[in-house]
Amino acid sequence: MKKFFNNKKQKNQEIQQWLINWINNKTHITKPIDIHADYSTLGLYSILIADLVVDIETQYHVLLDVNILYLYPNIATFSEYLSDCVIKNNSNQK
Repeated sequence: MKKFFNNKKQKNQEIQQWLINWINNKTHITKPIDIHADYSTLGLYSILIADLVVDIETQYHVLLDVNILYLYPNIATFSEYLSDCVIKNNSNQK
């Protein structure tokens, strides 16, 4: 069980960093990104949210509804959700 939590924590941190990099590249934010800030505060609106979902699906091989980012409105909460999805998806493929 401990290994699962270590993997989840590592996956969560990886996803957080990926999201930070993606947001930096798309919005050109120069200051450190607060993972608890709402996406709108970070400059992500509907078109960029849709682009983000497509890129997440490609990067992590998961299918997402674009509305999921409104249920998990910041990097911290969404990375928790996505790390669970990715780990579950990976375990189902074995």
